[in-house]
Amino acid sequence: MTSARNELPLQSLAHFGFLTLPGFSMIAFTSAVEALRVANHVAHAQPYRWSILTPDGVPVSASNGITLKPACTLEEAGRPDVLIVCGGTQIRRAVDSSVTELLGDLARQGVPLGGMCTGAYALMSVGLLDGYRCTVDWEDLHVLRKEFPRVHFADELFVIDRDRLTCVGGTAPLDLMLKLVGSRLGQNVAEQVSLELQSLGSAPRPQSRISCGG
Repeated sequence: MTSARNELPLQSLAHFGFLTLPGFSMIAFTSAVEALRVANHVAHAQPYRWSILTPDGVPVSASNGITLKPACTLEEAGRPDVLIVCGGTQIRRAVDSSVTELLGDLARQGVPLGGMCTGAYALMSVGLLDGYRCTVDWEDLHVLRKEFPRVHFADELFVIDRDRLTCVGGTAPLDLMLKLVGSRLGQNVAEQVSLELQSLGSAPRPQSRISCGG
């Protein structure tokens, strides 16, 4: 049984911190941020804001060589309602002591944490997904199952388990954000966001579920 304090308060997530690591996936990051931007547009308000973070505030390049600006430190941005690690092709090299210390500090403060693409690896590396369900890109699954036996891996686009959010790469973060937008602003707004982004094809997108425990 999960205590209420460990449940992710979907309705209260307004400030998203995106911790961008060297070589992060631009398409995953953009899919997430654009969903929030369009939600603001559809709502004719500013229910969401986001910060691009790095441990030292220096912008890093994505896997496509593009650098996002402006970037800032966590202290400059202020404590977010949720921090999502944006990973990519260099994730093992990118997770250094500055990253693990930042994640550990936020975990101790009770800030919900997540990972997109390979970003979940950063959380696993310091035990922050032990006992949680999570998802990662399929090509990484076999190796990570052996490396992190305490993590419960799921073959889904995204997983929300208590105060952890994980998502595969590509455009899948859009599905995660649509779930969060629907939970906070209503399903009608989420559907409008989806239509604005032309994310609905001839067949429904795969659905994921929220888990309440491992």
